[in-house]
Amino acid sequence: MPEGTQVDLAQVLSIPWDRAVLMEPYSDGVAMNERLGFRGFRDDASGPMDEANQFVVFVQGQTVVSTASLFPESGSFRFDPTITEFSREDAKFVVERSGAGVTLTRP
Repeated sequence: MPEGTQVDLAQVLSIPWDRAVLMEPYSDGVAMNERLGFRGFRDDASGPMDEANQFVVFVQGQTVVSTASLFPESGSFRFDPTITEFSREDAKFVVERSGAGVTLTRP
């Protein structure tokens, strides 16, 4: 994606979701459930095991409908680190390119 491209994840993702939550590196299931506000993972589940990777959980109501592991070093994109969660209505981002790869930031 070229620098400056606008991306609306509500339009791109065909799954039903109303909220996306980015999990902290080294989170276990207990911590991820705390961030979600409900029990969506087993207590012994684990999130990203490296600060460079991101784990995104897509939620509809109180149900985890999908997850995505983002590995920027493998050509994937990542979200700006200041973004911790967003709603479907607020899922508009802009592509920034750097030596670290592609980052989705707020417009």
